Amino acid sequence: MQKLAAIFALDIAAYAVMSNHYHVVLYIDAKAARTWSDTEVIFRWQELFKASNLSGCLSGLQ
Repeated sequence: MQKLAAIFALDIAAYAVMSNHYHVVLYIDAKAARTWSDTEVIFRWQELFKASNLSGCLSGLQ
């Protein structure tokens, strides 16, 4: 969960782990997310889902 919070514009406000599921209360920082370019969104997404083909296409965009 902390990895997701570090990659995306969110904070974990609370969570509860149950025997067969969990609950998470998130704060989504929409103001911060709106400042990201499309390229930054893709690179952040790639921090979680490794997609080397996509990063090769975007190497000249940064």
